[in-house]
Amino acid sequence: MFTKKENIMCELKKYEEFLKEKGFNVYAVALKGSQNYNLADSNSDVDATAIVIPSLVQLCKRQEITKKYVMDNGEILVNDIFTFSKHATKGNPAWIETYYSLNNESQLLINSLF
Repeated sequence: MFTKKENIMCELKKYEEFLKEKGFNVYAVALKGSQNYNLADSNSDVDATAIVIPSLVQLCKRQEITKKYVMDNGEILVNDIFTFSKHATKGNPAWIETYYSLNNESQLLINSLF
């Protein structure tokens, strides 16, 4: 039997694999929403923000990566690291929330290459 923490990490790993299959170079997948604050009930989904590293071509073309994927058990908001930083520095709580996960290892997956 999985614990709640193990179930959440399993979902975050599924999200990471999904994004890798889509061709993203995933830096981090951070939990957000009710699960992030232990406010979830039995009907709560697992929402996440993914921070990705753009390819050299995307960097040269200055392409921002901003996508949202709806999964079976939640959604993933995907942003490249530059777009994420730009929005987070504006102080929007929806973006700052990710920093809470970035400081809590039980709610975060970080690519070991970084």
